Amino acid sequence: TVNFLLGILIFALVFSYYGFTSTKLGVIAAGTQMAATEAKSGDEITGINGLRVFTDLDILYAGAKISADDPLKISLKSAQTGSEYQVTLNPEYSYY
Repeated sequence: TVNFLLGILIFALVFSYYGFTSTKLGVIAAGTQMAATEAKSGDEITGINGLRVFTDLDILYAGAKISADDPLKISLKSAQTGSEYQVTLNPEYSYY
């Protein structure tokens, strides 16, 4: 019983600190459109095509609302300076 309660306590502490979702950029792959912008790992996505983003589910929702041919305008907040900026990504298609 004590192990079960300890597990619940540790789980609660970890998720209260880190949270369940994140809109922060992870590793940005070299050679991608995002790598060619000013975006850096750790910057936070705050909006996509004018829609405010709070969780990773909002990112999925915003992605579902855009056309495959429309540019993607991503609003970001710099982890280093705290300033907001926007990058535009254009759709690219690759055929195997």
